[in-house]
Amino acid sequence: MERKIYQMTEKQMAKYQPFEQSKYDADIAAFDVHKSEYGKKFGLKKRDYALTLMACTREYAQGCWQGKLDRASGLEYSEERNENVYNLGYYRGYHENLHGYIADAKKSNPNFAFLNEVAK
Repeated sequence: MERKIYQMTEKQMAKYQPFEQSKYDADIAAFDVHKSEYGKKFGLKKRDYALTLMACTREYAQGCWQGKLDRASGLEYSEERNENVYNLGYYRGYHENLHGYIADAKKSNPNFAFLNEVAK
């Protein structure tokens, strides 16, 4: 099957902000203030905070939906970009359980509408 590129909707574009490396680096550096507060768990908390910052970006969301679309299409896993944020989203989207949302996505998301034709 030919690979389709996921097109974000206007609603999704409004929901997520573009990734800015300098802002991300500053936010992560500011998190170091909490080092004494978290003690041994500081590394895990910092990792979780970094993932939260990435998950709010358009690149992450684009990668996540592209991964879901590729998996639903039956395509092999492949990282197409050199962007860490996009690739993390792609990895998580590709490896998520499709069963939970695919029926809704086929009805309401135009990117997944072709799956209705394949099923017929």
